[in-house]
Amino acid sequence: MIGNSSYYLKEIEFYLQEKNLQEKFQIGQKASKISNIPEIQNIINEIIQTIMKNGGYVVVGHDAKTKILPSARVKLILEADFEIRVYRKAKQLNAKEFEAIGKVFSDLLKCDVDSFDLVLEAKKVATIINTSDLSIEQVVARILSRVLWIRFSDHNMLHLIIFILFVFVYTLRAHFSESN
Repeated sequence: MIGNSSYYLKEIEFYLQEKNLQEKFQIGQKASKISNIPEIQNIINEIIQTIMKNGGYVVVGHDAKTKILPSARVKLILEADFEIRVYRKAKQLNAKEFEAIGKVFSDLLKCDVDSFDLVLEAKKVATIINTSDLSIEQVVARILSRVLWIRFSDHNMLHLIIFILFVFVYTLRAHFSESN
């Protein structure tokens, strides 16, 4: 007869959560290694460029701004302080144990080191939005304002006025939704 079944269930649940977290890390690491193979990068870049010929899409990645779509009209870099990124990634992976959070920390640090040159190159041609202290709504407002500014700045003054009003209203909405 099992003495304390709830204890054993908690142990099993912890084991499964830990195993799931390890699998998520392993998948991310494998994808990162595969994507660093130059032949794979070239094939993926060609596919993306073919899809993007008609425009209207968002491409994410450090090298998207400089290598994949160097002529894109809107180039944005979303960045955050390192501690904030570790916190967000650990939360996304539901990492609660110190060891798992340490793994997130070391993985992000390695990623930063590996992509340092790409990020420096991209920062020369892109608009940087630091999201450390921004809500999701504020990030969306900044992205939309940049996209709309580029889109409407090519047209007449009426479009520019509409754009300014849109950004003003959206920013007010984001501000007041945080206050409540």
